[in-house]
Amino acid sequence: KREKKPFGIDLMAQLDEPISNNNQNGNGNVMEDDEDINRPPGKGQSYLRYAETADFVRAGLEPEFVGRVPVRVALNALDASDLKQILIGAEGSVLKQFKRDFMGYNIRMDATDDALTAISELAEREGTGARGLVTILERTLREHKFELPSTSVTRFEMDADTVRTPNRSLKQLLKSESAGDGAGIKLRDLKRWETKLNRKLPDLVSAWLTDDAQTYLLRRSMSKKHEHQSAFSFAGQYFGTMLEKVILLIHGKTGQAAFPISLDVAMDPEVELRKWMSSLEGTSEDESDVVVDATVLEESKRDVDPPRKKKVRSDK
Repeated sequence: KREKKPFGIDLMAQLDEPISNNNQNGNGNVMEDDEDINRPPGKGQSYLRYAETADFVRAGLEPEFVGRVPVRVALNALDASDLKQILIGAEGSVLKQFKRDFMGYNIRMDATDDALTAISELAEREGTGARGLVTILERTLREHKFELPSTSVTRFEMDADTVRTPNRSLKQLLKSESAGDGAGIKLRDLKRWETKLNRKLPDLVSAWLTDDAQTYLLRRSMSKKHEHQSAFSFAGQYFGTMLEKVILLIHGKTGQAAFPISLDVAMDPEVELRKWMSSLEGTSEDESDVVVDATVLEESKRDVDPPRKKKVRSDK
């Protein structure tokens, strides 16, 4: 007794029988060998396209049911060209999702045609259909999503080399960016930090660096101590969370909406922000609230710089 194959149809064996050699369809019309109206013969084609009514009946389906299904279509596996079309034209394309993710950090990603072809070919090897596109793109851009937001990169191109050797391409991108206009890159970094700060504030509240403060922070970030650190990262560590917390505190108690970050604040944020907070004492009904809120500044400052050790003077 012949063993049943998947779907209950042993189509490979049926191809040796006269009916299959004639390649007749259900209407008795003769088809050319390997004829397919959707694509040329090749890898990924389903043998179910050769199935006829008698095959389904032999597999156990009721003749009355099969006779009421006049149109039967066999689905073939997606090839690289199909996957490329999905990558480019699908409404919910995973490529568009990755581009939106990078735009969230003000980074524009462009993809070359060679890159799309390479992604599609690798996704075809995965054998998981369109889901393979997600696998390949995630593998290609995983480190880019982790590294680039903390740098001054605002645009990069994904080419075939990026798909094949993502880590090496990322290192080359970071190296070329660091060799560019240092001051211009640092200034863009400070603007990105400023934008990030404002995103954490209420809609009607804004904070910005004055020109003098920008110049001072640029010089600090370009010093030998911080030359290998982006200005975005430097400003984040320099101010920590204390600036954001003090602004939110003052806005909540007074309704103030504009907060220019002056040169004095940039040079000594601890002293100047204490002055900001001391102005609340006259408007607060409970002075203890101000004392408690002042501890926020102390806790935030610990994240920026370690406490300075006092020099002990010896009389000996």
